[in-house]
Amino acid sequence: MHLDNLRQEIARLTESHDAIDAFDATKLCELAHLAGRDATAVAIREAILDWKKDTVPTVLLDAALLLSTRNSHNKVVDEGAADSLADPTLALSLAEDIADVSTIRNCELLFAFIEQRSSILTRNMLPSKGKGLVLLRFCNDLLRRLSKTKHTVFCGRILLFLTAAYPLTERSGVNLRGDFNTDNTTVVVEGDDSAMDIDSKSAVASKYDSKFHKTFWSLQHYFSNPLLALGNPFEWKKMETAVEAVLRVFDAENDAESKKMGSGSTGDSARKRKLDSGSNSKKSTSLKTQDEYFFPKFLTSRNLFDLQLKDISFRRQIMVQMLIIFQFYIGLTKQALESTGAAGVKKSLHFLDSVKSGLSEENEAWVNQTRSRVVKILEQTSPHGRRFLTTLTTVITHEANWIKWKAESCPNFEKSLSDAEKLEVRKRFLEHSQAIDKGFTGSDAMNILKMAETNPSIILQDPLRRAAVKPLEEFLEPLAEQLNEDGTVADGVEDEYLHSKDKTYNWRAYRTALLSHFHIFKEVDNIDTQKMVKKVKFSGTSSAPAAASAATPENK
Repeated sequence: MHLDNLRQEIARLTESHDAIDAFDATKLCELAHLAGRDATAVAIREAILDWKKDTVPTVLLDAALLLSTRNSHNKVVDEGAADSLADPTLALSLAEDIADVSTIRNCELLFAFIEQRSSILTRNMLPSKGKGLVLLRFCNDLLRRLSKTKHTVFCGRILLFLTAAYPLTERSGVNLRGDFNTDNTTVVVEGDDSAMDIDSKSAVASKYDSKFHKTFWSLQHYFSNPLLALGNPFEWKKMETAVEAVLRVFDAENDAESKKMGSGSTGDSARKRKLDSGSNSKKSTSLKTQDEYFFPKFLTSRNLFDLQLKDISFRRQIMVQMLIIFQFYIGLTKQALESTGAAGVKKSLHFLDSVKSGLSEENEAWVNQTRSRVVKILEQTSPHGRRFLTTLTTVITHEANWIKWKAESCPNFEKSLSDAEKLEVRKRFLEHSQAIDKGFTGSDAMNILKMAETNPSIILQDPLRRAAVKPLEEFLEPLAEQLNEDGTVADGVEDEYLHSKDKTYNWRAYRTALLSHFHIFKEVDNIDTQKMVKKVKFSGTSSAPAAASAATPENK
């Protein structure tokens, strides 16, 4: 009976509401309390299955989220408390079920709901259990369904959400085992010059033969899986030969470009200046078109090989891959393994079982020598070779710190202070605070006053040193100079400079008039400072006797 009543209430909410108000929340909590936790979850799941609209049932997710944080009296309680009406993971579990049967468009709407309720969904969340595991599974399932080329923005939103929801030291996003993506293969396409639609007059023979073409692209196998060369001397020698051949070509391309730039004709320079000084509209169009390009894989056709090697960005990309793989090999030397604690590393990095003694001294020497050579070529590659190298070195240095952190089993960055350290921090803070200064009175002006006299009351009682209140006639003198005798504003006086427009001046004038000219407020309707000037200065009205006697210093 209680379950049927809860089902009817949930059905009413789904038909007529887009959100749950306070009255509906109270009634829903009462019925959920009578039905019980398990029956409540069943009722909401049944309502989701019966959902026939082409939208996300956010009202049902809100109901699940509400019941997980409320008791039978609609009072907020901690999630997972004994008197909460639903399991803390109910809302995320329902979202996971909805995503399984929804289109990508509805999944995007569903994730927008998760983003909007992130402060509630991630409250008191532990990454390794409960809501943390469900949320992580939900996001990973979405990422597996999405295309990295068509849904790039959506994938980025999910990754940013995970970054904000989970701590930096969360190990679920770290490749602890050191697995390589061996599925990322590069297929080499053997081109056929006769098959290209090129004018025979403009066709130029390739400088590089097919053997070097295969050697060049064979490096991608070692870049995607460095273990191929790590435990196999034949493969290591093969990689050495390929790297040396590629670096010789890159060095030659740099020399050719340097000579070309040094002996460039005047016409070429003028043509270059003309291109560089193009209109802003052309530049913006070019940049916009360039941003639309996307290359998920290398183009390995031999027909494009000469053009690729002349491309500076392409050569830099290959050399960056070399530096990354060299850094990996340097981390496997005996000295590196000893400094990071080889015992702790071997527990997580499974491939180290095949490298029992680490990288050999001969291979280590070759890696260091070749890395220095790559750095030199990068620096000589124009334009902005040194700037590019500086940025790349900074990134690789930071990456080395992350590698060390992962090798040490991802220790927590946060360190709690001991009681003695907390007290020391508090003392350092108080050293710069005036609150502990016994001579500080709470105000800079009063502090100066106390420093000037040992007894401040002497200064307060001295009539010559006190700021005396001016008589009303004297106080209104500046405004009287701006007015005619009839009370109108004199010629040449602008409104913004008129004293009667100043609220502070008017307030002080009224306060002064209360002491000596209180009768003016009775004689003149809607009194203002301009009428006050006309009454006091131009009509010769004097202060009332009672008011004058009340303003004497004796009565003050």
